[in-house]
Amino acid sequence: MKKTKVTIQDVARRAGVSIATVSFVLNKKSSQMAIPTETIERVLRVVKELEYVPNAAGRHLASGKSHTLAFVLPSAIHLRVDAFIPQILSGLNEVCHQNGFKLLVYAIEDPSKPDAYMRMVQENSIDGLFILNPREDEKQINVLIDVDFPVIVGPGWQNPKACGVGFSNHLAALRATEYLLSEGHRRIACINYGPENYLTAASRYKGYCDALTQAGIAIDEELVTWADFSHESGYRSAIELLERDCDFTAIFTGNDTVAIGVMAALHDRGKEIPRDISIVGIDDIPPSKFLSPPLTTIHVDGAGYGRLAGEMLISLVNGIRPQPDRVYLPTSLVIRSSTSAPPARLSVSG
Repeated sequence: MKKTKVTIQDVARRAGVSIATVSFVLNKKSSQMAIPTETIERVLRVVKELEYVPNAAGRHLASGKSHTLAFVLPSAIHLRVDAFIPQILSGLNEVCHQNGFKLLVYAIEDPSKPDAYMRMVQENSIDGLFILNPREDEKQINVLIDVDFPVIVGPGWQNPKACGVGFSNHLAALRATEYLLSEGHRRIACINYGPENYLTAASRYKGYCDALTQAGIAIDEELVTWADFSHESGYRSAIELLERDCDFTAIFTGNDTVAIGVMAALHDRGKEIPRDISIVGIDDIPPSKFLSPPLTTIHVDGAGYGRLAGEMLISLVNGIRPQPDRVYLPTSLVIRSSTSAPPARLSVSG
């Protein structure tokens, strides 16, 4: 009978440790992770007992020679519904092609699952990760960063060793809400684009709240709903808001994708934009200027975002820390007729 191949999972299970711990021990990075000597010896003993032979993917974490990068999303639904993602991908793919790197796209559906990131890296011989919009509980990202595995996250990621690129979600939401305030609105609803455990969604909500607070307006929870990335969720959230029968004259939506669903719901309920309700989004995705009415939004250069993230990640893969290592991209307010002001563009970079 053919002998079953022993996997790193088998070693981890027998030794009573995580797959990451086994990988660090075998790649001689255990000292960097402060793994106890007793644990190291137990792992090595099990490796010998099971006659485990690391494959090329298992050894890759230390060698990094595959010329493969991964673009990591928090959920596969983003690829289906978020119109900002293709812009980022186009820039990232362009840089990969120019530098001879392959690009893989992955979704981490359950960040609490042990070794989700480590397994992805090992099984696919990945040189570096560009992680978009992580959730607050994705602490495995820090495991990779702390052992100097190439990772690009958002510039606000709370790890002193992290490299990041993105834009200030807080500032974008703050400026969008401030613009509605400058137009005379005082009852401004918020339909955010994703659940609050996503760091960018939480940051955009804080920007909305801070703008109201600075204007001396109390936060009314009746005016707040949370969508789930898609046009459909924006539609449902807007209907929910309307059925609460709470008075409001404007809506800040967490992104343009959700705003499209919100606008459809308002049309279906007989609301005229902007006569009855003004709307502002974030992203300035290509369809935004062709909506009826065209959408006022915060512009972000999605393709430039992807290109810069790719360039920074390839630098890390080549052993060079990019300078600067945390970059906030500029944004600008694009005023269209979903609000009552005439077309214009105002800088809101900061």
